[in-house]
Formats: sequence, C-alpha cells, structure tokens
Amino acid sequence: MLKVAPSRIAAILDLKTKELEEIVYFVSYVVLEAGNSKYLTPKQVLDLDSAKSSAKTREAMLNTLQEEVLDQIEDKESRDARKAKRMIEELKDPSVPFSIEEASDLIAKYTGAKFGIGASAVEYLLQQIDVDKDMAEIKQELKGSTSASDQQKLMKRLEVLDAFHKSGAKPE
Repeated sequence: MLKVAPSRIAAILDLKTKELEEIVYFVSYVVLEAGNSKYLTPKQVLDLDSAKSSAKTREAMLNTLQEEVLDQIEDKESRDARKAKRMIEELKDPSVPFSIEEASDLIAKYTGAKFGIGASAVEYLLQQIDVDKDMAEIKQELKGSTSASDQQKLMKRLEVLDAFHKSGAKPE
C-alpha cells in the first residue's frame, strides 16, 4: 500500500507519499508525539534532504533546544547543557552537519516528545488514528475549505477512513 499511487497510508496519515517513503526507508525522522513542545507537532517530518525542509527541521530543533530544553536544565555546566549548547551552534550553521538522533534524544528527555523512524514509526502513527473522530474533523474541514486541491485531498482521506469505518478494520 506504500507504493500504490496515491498511497492510502500517506492519505490516512495526511503525509505526502515522498515523506512517508523517507520515514519507512530510514531517511527522515517523524514526530510521534510533541510532548510539551510548542515547536514540534505530531506527524511533523524531520528531513535534512532538501534545503527547504532542512531549514524547517533545523529551525524546529533549534527553537526547541534553545527555548525548551536549555531553559529546563538547571545546571548550565552539566553534560546535557553543554550538549544542547553545542547542538544549538551546529544548528545555526546550515553547512555544519548535525545528528537528528542525538538532538531528538535530548529533546525527548526534557519535553516528553517522541520521535520515530522506519516502519515502526508509521505503525505507531496508524495506531493513533481514531477513525470516527478523524472523519468528523475532515467533514468539518470540508465545509470551510475553499481550494479545490484541499478538498480533493480531504475527500481522499475521508474515502480511506470511511472504508476502514465500514469494514471495522483498524488502520494499523
């Protein structure tokens, strides 16, 4: 179901097929739960491949480390504080590579956020879907949606969710 165009899994998760593939094939991380972070959102793809997505990922990680992690560390000379400061400096310079895994571990420790990669992350996201609730939300969005492309995307999601609803099967 991943490679079927358009991907039903991508549709139900409200992701682009390319983003879903990057998660499954261990290219990109995804936020599973945002915890108490105001800079992360569930299903946010953390991607370093393209310049545009890399800039968004770096900005989200930088803001989270600066304003949410570093503020919570009491001992500013602790190992975690030094690690956060180093990562902040790395994130400020796009030419310097940084480890999403290391940053996500530190962010998870202080914000309660959860990150994932691979098929297990997709499975987790699918398990979080409440078919009836999502269908009701999409119907509300359709009433307020004006663009044809948004309506088409919402209708595709609704169609897939409705199939799960009728069959009684779970998305995962």
